[in-house]
Amino acid sequence: MKRFVVLRIDDIYRMLKDYAGEPLGLPDDAWPTKFRLVRGKLQLMLEADSWQGEQPAEEIKFDMKRVYGIN
Repeated sequence: MKRFVVLRIDDIYRMLKDYAGEPLGLPDDAWPTKFRLVRGKLQLMLEADSWQGEQPAEEIKFDMKRVYGIN
């Protein structure tokens, strides 16, 4: 049986920032602009006014052990 989980791009970004915000150096003024699925990986494009020039890509790996529904 399959089940879809629907997440908004803003929610995905908040999870990313909560998980890896400090180590990645994500600034407070960063926001997600788009995402796409490439070779089984979710690419999330971020922009920030405080960044100067192109920023390097980062790959983050994590395992979700348990998922909780929140209203």
